[in-house]
Amino acid sequence: MKNRIKSWIWLTLAVALLPNCRPKPTPGAKNRTDTALVQSLPEKKEDIPETAPHPPISPEELAWMAPVVKKWTNFHRIDPARAQLISCDSVCLTCPPDTLNPYYWEFSQEDDTGHSIGVDYSPDRMRYVDIGFLYEYRNGKPYFLGGDDCQEIYLVDRRLRHQHMILFRGISEMAEAVFWKGNDRFIVAGTIYAAPLKHYLYVFDIAHGTRKYYEMEGGEPDNSGSYLMDVNLKEKGIAVE
Repeated sequence: MKNRIKSWIWLTLAVALLPNCRPKPTPGAKNRTDTALVQSLPEKKEDIPETAPHPPISPEELAWMAPVVKKWTNFHRIDPARAQLISCDSVCLTCPPDTLNPYYWEFSQEDDTGHSIGVDYSPDRMRYVDIGFLYEYRNGKPYFLGGDDCQEIYLVDRRLRHQHMILFRGISEMAEAVFWKGNDRFIVAGTIYAAPLKHYLYVFDIAHGTRKYYEMEGGEPDNSGSYLMDVNLKEKGIAVE
């Protein structure tokens, strides 16, 4: 897939929040997501009040999620059983994207090779998630370039020819990896570097139209490292200088 080159790079994986790091305003927009994607239906939305304790992950969710993200949780030395459910939204990942959204970008058949090393494909390779890092080839070898100070994360459906921005993560956060469970469920895993250090899991279920957000406290910032830099990019064969 041809990279969407922009004139920016990540300055660091753990830096202080900048005041201008936020999505462009869209009338009626929810923070950090495509407004055509999230449908905040009161009877289906399950945001937990900030004053109430966040419920722990259910045994059923833990049973299927823990093996899927095991490599990532082992790397950060965190226990997925300590994950707390922060919110649950209704989403439509098969609906046409909002072409008026400032983050919309058109599906490109030319770029859709099905063999990009910089994205994470579903098992049938008909969908993929792009967490927004950039790379370039030098003498036939891919090298990591960086990315935006705030991550725009897209789900691309190659069969429907849809591209949705599903998450917008701030400068103190880093989406590090994507893990698929079958062709209809995937997890975006990452780290929040603001104190106290936390790790997060966004769980998307395309067939049932849900997005769940979990957080786990993770100790000190220098406990482990960057899964993106130390594991993910290496597995993709992308060199980090």
